[in-house]
Amino acid sequence: ELADRECLYARPRHPYTQALLSAAPQTQSLRTRHRIVLPGEVPSPVNPPQGCAFHPRCHLTRQLADETGPAETVALTIRGQVAKVMRKCVEQEPILEAAGSDATQQCACWFSETEG
Repeated sequence: ELADRECLYARPRHPYTQALLSAAPQTQSLRTRHRIVLPGEVPSPVNPPQGCAFHPRCHLTRQLADETGPAETVALTIRGQVAKVMRKCVEQEPILEAAGSDATQQCACWFSETEG
């Protein structure tokens, strides 16, 4: 994800950015932010997963898969745990493109417009 500081902190688009910012110490103004805990381990940079490299740990693709029909999802076994994710995340690598109405913010996520 690429964005200026104000835009990034006000509305992170990529699920990894959301999780990263949720781990920061909270101030009074951020007390409503919930902590996003990523399951599993960081994939190998030598042998990344097909499609979106973040899909094995992505909370957004799992949430969307729980709300979507079987034609658009796939079940994966990740370190002995079965996880249902969006098929598009597994099959296609997302491209970095404008996210939302702010043309200065870019995100490589198929579902960055979806609230996670």
